[in-house]
Amino acid sequence: MIHDPAPSLPVWKVPPPDVSFRNLGDPIVHLKKDFRRVWAQVRRFLRRWYWGILASGVAVALPAFFLLHPHDAGLVDWVRSAEAKGLDQAAGRLGVWGDFTHFNLILCASIWTIAFFRRSRLFQRLAIVVLMASIMSGATCNLLKQLTGRPRPHKEFPDRFHGVTAAIRGWDFHSFPSGHTSTAFASASALLAGAGPVGMIGGGASLLFSGSVSWARVYKDRHYPTDVVAGIWLGAVFGLAAGLPYRRIRRRVRRRFAYRVESMTLPLLDPASFVQADPPPGTGQGGAEASDLGTTRSSSTQLERETL
Repeated sequence: MIHDPAPSLPVWKVPPPDVSFRNLGDPIVHLKKDFRRVWAQVRRFLRRWYWGILASGVAVALPAFFLLHPHDAGLVDWVRSAEAKGLDQAAGRLGVWGDFTHFNLILCASIWTIAFFRRSRLFQRLAIVVLMASIMSGATCNLLKQLTGRPRPHKEFPDRFHGVTAAIRGWDFHSFPSGHTSTAFASASALLAGAGPVGMIGGGASLLFSGSVSWARVYKDRHYPTDVVAGIWLGAVFGLAAGLPYRRIRRRVRRRFAYRVESMTLPLLDPASFVQADPPPGTGQGGAEASDLGTTRSSSTQLERETL
């Protein structure tokens, strides 16, 4: 570099490999890779915390069965006793927009769109994490519906588990557990567990919406409170199973990026790789900060691509 007392900015002739801009690559390839790796991480988490998950299930099931289950019908009547203008219509809309095809798919598509414009592989992985959590929670919930065969509250059938023979008769015996609640809480739990401080806002909003969906399913006489509790537990288990491994990956990427930025000092660079240039008019310290910001984003994008 030529030393000049006048203010100057280093301008790269050829961008070095660490800060050169690269696109995210083929999205189909990344989708396949992300689905495969998220599935492997969830299986590893479930195997590792097998006994803890069973213990939490017992801790939720025993109070729900002995304390909540005998009062299921009365609690449904109590929830439905609330009368207000537009309350029934609001509950119906929450039931429609809280299912998998609306809430979960739209949420994942929104995260993927943000990842596209931010050119972030971490956000691409987060979209798959949220989607996989809701898919696995919903599939487990549907399997339990077929095995238990509990009638819905609005049907005149004895409130008990009728089994597979009743479940095959149709939708009226698919009360336990609540599928809407399960998939909604799976997405919210995955966001809260893995998205970091910024994702706490989206995760908190998703958690609030999930609670509203749970209330709507009881208010519309589609599920008992114990169905909702079981759905919340399933959603939380699969949300944490998908979100916590992603959280470790996100932290590892951030640590590697911080180390790389700290190690990129000017004395280690080749002096022939940059030339002297005067700053444009009106550009002072702010121009240097903007240049550093662009370099940092390019380096971060490449590092995410290499890590994920």
